[in-house]
Amino acid sequence: MLFVELVVQGLVYGCMYAMMAVGLTLVYGLLRILHIAHAGVFALGAYMTVTVANATGSLALGFLVATVVSAVAGIAIYRLAYQPILHHAAFVPMVVSIGLFIVMQEGFRLVFGAYGIAFDNNPWYVAHVNLLGINLTYVEVAMVVMSVVLLVGFGLFAGLTRAGIGWRATVTDPQMATSFGKLFVPCVVGNHGRSTKKMQMKERVFTSHEWNVYCGVARHFRRSKHVQFSIPETADCAFNIFGHRYLLTHGDSLGTKGGDGIIGALGPIMRGTLKTHRSEAQIGRDFDTLLIGHWHQYITLPGLIVNNSLKGYDEFAHLVLRAPYSRPSQALWFTHPEHGLTAHWQVYLEKQLAPLAEEKPWVSWQDFADTRREAA
Repeated sequence: MLFVELVVQGLVYGCMYAMMAVGLTLVYGLLRILHIAHAGVFALGAYMTVTVANATGSLALGFLVATVVSAVAGIAIYRLAYQPILHHAAFVPMVVSIGLFIVMQEGFRLVFGAYGIAFDNNPWYVAHVNLLGINLTYVEVAMVVMSVVLLVGFGLFAGLTRAGIGWRATVTDPQMATSFGKLFVPCVVGNHGRSTKKMQMKERVFTSHEWNVYCGVARHFRRSKHVQFSIPETADCAFNIFGHRYLLTHGDSLGTKGGDGIIGALGPIMRGTLKTHRSEAQIGRDFDTLLIGHWHQYITLPGLIVNNSLKGYDEFAHLVLRAPYSRPSQALWFTHPEHGLTAHWQVYLEKQLAPLAEEKPWVSWQDFADTRREAA
């Protein structure tokens, strides 16, 4: 029985340490600061709880005041101590954090004494509850229950909310998460997500599951100042980046079909691009670059980017389009404020399936003089 009691006590205090670890992990993951002063903030909350509870006789009020004071202290530490030095080397914030912890520790010693303070009357710490023959105080039970509730709640928050997903993105790839101040998401429907047996042109977007998905995602980010969606009620989406005009459409409604055995899908794609240019110019919506998918291959030409299939080669590409085999990829390009569309290439989404037969050198060349000597 003694062994079981020791295990239970270890679990109880392990829950408390787990709560402290969550705070340390958040600060280090988001700011890359080893927040030594976190222990001081934790102790500040404890001192506030005891002080207020002793003064008012209300433990609940002590918890409330401790929560507010600890939160304000954390914000003040970040604004006044950490934020001005985030651009310095990693050891600089750590040294500052150690200094803060020492200051807080000595401050507590001066204000509350070398031996700390205790509750004048805390029946929750004295009263016991018997669980399967093990005596636990109400405080210990509360530590376990609150730790489980808060940890589960934090897990749901990190996995299901916009702010939590943003935190995870920052922890996973902080450089990428902080590189883009705003994100623009243009959305168009295609022929794959239709809810009808045959593709219909009238009110096409309202019969598409894709449109519903777009609206749901946009609703999720509706309060975000960093993510903007364009979800038109037509099959085309026109937008402007640094003055360069883009028209995004799925690619199945270019007004052309077919192809031939020499140039393949390039013929109908180019004819469709010209037809789209003419029709859009007539309504005052001409564009510089047309962005399409649908054709299961990556093609770039002046004024045209055809995105490849994200899932890779499939039956449609093989039997209908007779397109050449291609690995799953996503088109990536840059739009320059002065030069417009500049660099563009494929981002491959999976590794090469078959390894190379032999390792090839990085660079090789042959001297023409050596070639003439060999011929002679």
